Amino acid sequence: MIYLDNSSTTLIKPDVVSKALYEAIASQKYSNPSRGFYQEAINSSEAVYDVREIIAEFFGVEDPLNVAFTANITTSLNLVLNSIFKKGDHIITSVTEHNSVLRPLYQLEDRGVELSFIDIDENYNLKLEELENYLKDNTRAIVITAESNVSGVRTDLEYIYEFAIAHDLLVIIDGAQVAGTAKIKFNERKYPRLIFCITGHKALFGPTGTGAIIDMSGEKFKNVFTGGSGVNSFHRFNSVEMPDVFEYGTINFHSILALGAGVKFIDGIGIERVSEKIHSLRQRLFYGIREIPGIKLFSNERDSSIVSFNYREYPSSEICKKMYKINKIASRGGIHCAPLFHEKVGTKTRGIVRLSLSYFNNNDEINKTIDTIKLIAETS
Repeated sequence: MIYLDNSSTTLIKPDVVSKALYEAIASQKYSNPSRGFYQEAINSSEAVYDVREIIAEFFGVEDPLNVAFTANITTSLNLVLNSIFKKGDHIITSVTEHNSVLRPLYQLEDRGVELSFIDIDENYNLKLEELENYLKDNTRAIVITAESNVSGVRTDLEYIYEFAIAHDLLVIIDGAQVAGTAKIKFNERKYPRLIFCITGHKALFGPTGTGAIIDMSGEKFKNVFTGGSGVNSFHRFNSVEMPDVFEYGTINFHSILALGAGVKFIDGIGIERVSEKIHSLRQRLFYGIREIPGIKLFSNERDSSIVSFNYREYPSSEICKKMYKINKIASRGGIHCAPLFHEKVGTKTRGIVRLSLSYFNNNDEINKTIDTIKLIAETS
C-alpha cells in the first residue's frame, strides 16, 4: 500500500514509538504519575516531565511546565477556548478552519461570543490584508490554523502575530498539520501572547490519544474540566496554573512516553531535513498531476505536505476508490471536517481528494501515484 493520508494520522511510524509504548506498559516500571512516593510512581512523573522537556525544546519554549498534555488537538482547543472566552468577547478566525476550531467557537457564539471569518483568495491564501476590517472594540483574539488541512496552504503566522501585537490580541494556533512537518520555533520573548495547540498522532508520530497545549500567553485560565489531580485534595477545584489546569484525572502517560520517542526521532534527523524531504516529494506530486487534463487543484505552489484536487465532475470518493483499487493508494476524499472551505470553493457535494505526505514516503510512491491518476484520467 502507498499511504497518502498522513494528514489524518500517520500509519507508518518509527519503530522507536511502538517500542517505547510497549516498554512503558510491559516493563512494569511506570505507575500513576503524581500519585505516590514509591519508585514506579516517581518513574512516571519523571518520564512525563522528560517528555515535557522534549516538546518544549522542540518548539523553543523555555519552561516545560508550560506544556500540558491532552487527548488530542480537539481536546486542546476545546479546553483553551472554553477556559478563556466569555459573553461579549469577539474572536477573529477563518473560513479554512477545521471543525476542531469551528464547533467550539460556534458553542461560544451561542453563549454570546461574536465571530468574524477571514476569507481566502483565488489561490486559497487567507486575505490577511483585510484583518483590519474585522477589528472591533471587543476583539480579544485571533484563532487560526497554521496550515489548512484541505489545501495545505500555510498561514503567514508572522503577519498574524505582528498584527496581534499591534492590537493587543491573543493568538491561538491550530498546529495539527505543521507540528512535525515544518520548523516551528517560538521565542517566548518575541511571542508573549500565543497559545499553540498540537496533536500527537499525525506528523509527530505519536500514538492516538495524545496532544498538548503549549502556552506562552500568560493568560489566567479557569477550569473547564476538573477532578482528581493527586495533589491539593482538600481544594474544591483543580489548580488553575499550567499544566495542572488542563491535566485532570490520570493522563495517558504510556502514550505520552511514546509521543516523546516520536519527537526525539524527528529531532535526531533534524526537522529541517524532514521538512525538506516532505516538500520535495510534495513538489514532485504537485507538478506531476497539475497538467493532467481535467485536474482541478485546490493547493498552490507553496510548500506544505498536502496536494488536493478533483477530476472533472467525479465525486472525490469515487477517485479515491479507483486509486486504491488500481494501486492500493490510500487517500482521503470528502469534506475533511472543514465545511466553510468547501462552501467557499463549491465542493460541498462531491468533496475534494486529499493526498498528504510523510517523511516515510518516497519518490517511487509519488511516481506511481502520478501514473495512477493519469491512468484514471485516460480511462474515465
